[in-house]
Amino acid sequence: MPLEGSPDFGRCVVMPKIIISYRRSDSDAIAGRIRDRLVSDYGRNSIFMDIDNIPFGTDFREHIQKAIAQNDLLLAIVGPKWSGVAKGGRARIDDEMDLVRIEIETAMKEGIPVIPVLVNGAKMPKPEELPASLKDFSFKNAADVDTGRDFHQHMDRLVRSINKLLNTGPYAWLARWVRSKVAIAVASIMALAAVIAVIVVAGLDRGRVGAPIHQGPTGPSLPRGGEPQAAGNAGETVVDFSRVNIISAQPVAARPYLHQFGISVVKLVPDNSEIVLVNNRGLYGGAAVVPTYSENILTQISTGNVPASFTLLLSEPVDSFSFVRPQLYRDTKSGVTHPAWTATALDANGTQLSAQSEGLFRSLDAMPGDTSAHTYTLRTPNFDRIASVRFDSDPRLNGVPFAAFSTLLIERIVLLRRAASAGR
Repeated sequence: MPLEGSPDFGRCVVMPKIIISYRRSDSDAIAGRIRDRLVSDYGRNSIFMDIDNIPFGTDFREHIQKAIAQNDLLLAIVGPKWSGVAKGGRARIDDEMDLVRIEIETAMKEGIPVIPVLVNGAKMPKPEELPASLKDFSFKNAADVDTGRDFHQHMDRLVRSINKLLNTGPYAWLARWVRSKVAIAVASIMALAAVIAVIVVAGLDRGRVGAPIHQGPTGPSLPRGGEPQAAGNAGETVVDFSRVNIISAQPVAARPYLHQFGISVVKLVPDNSEIVLVNNRGLYGGAAVVPTYSENILTQISTGNVPASFTLLLSEPVDSFSFVRPQLYRDTKSGVTHPAWTATALDANGTQLSAQSEGLFRSLDAMPGDTSAHTYTLRTPNFDRIASVRFDSDPRLNGVPFAAFSTLLIERIVLLRRAASAGR
């Protein structure tokens, strides 16, 4: 995970902290499934449940308040029995000591966004069915999450709403600093420094017309300030994974970072696999991979060493999609083995436009030619445009798991959109 509060504005991408409130007797199973899906989007360190594990002698109200105050968002899982039934037929939500009630009350009091998530056909409770402190909860726009075939589609919509609500991105850490009473003074100093920096840059640029975009190794890269180019703009957009500050050996969820470039991850196989960014130096000790652009590598994990796939869905179609498979080198006596893979460009209807592939291979020499870094480009025939790219990996040899890396390693992505005057 990135270091919270890091001043490296262009590289720091901090995941939001989300707490899940639910009633075990109402939605235990689906709450766990929702948690697992959110973990795949934001990482294990970003999702919290079961804060009622309260130490003996501790005021549970203060314990819950402190736990919730450390988060950016509360998801309230509401099933058909969310109100709960206490002895005598009274609803548990009416009890001032009810933990679910305290969790939601605390979040609303602290100004932390609350999103109701309706499951198992539940409806939002009416104001008259809730205690006075929770009546406003009835008027919050709820997300429906179906436990069946539409689960991932509904969760995709929920994740997009969370990202929009929390403005997930390089400056998301400021929101947490402002809410933290301890760090208000520090946030003020940082804000003042940012204003001064803007004034200085404006002074340096005064008198110049059309300051150029920074140039990357293959052309225009990200604009000054580290923000991705807006989806749909003509030109080249470089998705540079080196901008993500990974400070440990733990993988970081890649979805929030890709989302900034208008890229969504869909259709994962196996379902419980994850698309992550791993740091070659932190996770592998620099073994077997020679980075060209970045120590951070996009890959798919938790696949069980079986054939796996995922699709990158683009918010705006492109004319070409390029990616870099990093250079590999022999690290053991048996070499290093990379899986067979195929990248397939698809149009908006799912029709194949072009493909690139590479068979399973093992490097036995110190610097074999076939394992040097390669840039693969998917282009469109005629006037079609690429709406998504599917990546398939197979680590098996003769049906048996064999490759050291179970899925394709991607070091960088470049999206190219031609101007409308170029025949579109």
